[in-house]
Amino acid sequence: MKTFILAAIRCSLMFTAVTASVFCIRPAQAYTVTLEQMGSNVVANGSGPINLTGLTFLMQGIAGAVIKAANPAFILTGATVGVDIYEGITGPTSFGSGGIFFPTISSGDPVG
Repeated sequence: MKTFILAAIRCSLMFTAVTASVFCIRPAQAYTVTLEQMGSNVVANGSGPINLTGLTFLMQGIAGAVIKAANPAFILTGATVGVDIYEGITGPTSFGSGGIFFPTISSGDPVG
């Protein structure tokens, strides 16, 4: 009887160890953009995963670098290229007062 109980405990522990990773909840991650003034320039750097789950594909278009400060606020970086446009993005609705700002120079991979 004692052997049976120990075997049952071992099986239970092994099952828990094997299936625990299936039930782990991963923290939400977001693509983060940091705007930083460097001399007379403003530099945008971004990092993190972009998860399209929950977004609705709207259309394809052409986009270049721009910052739209309000209603809705968004930042696009990189060269002017063909892009897929999605709706349903959440985040800040305003980066302050102002309109649309176009950079004089833009480089890097397009993202926004």
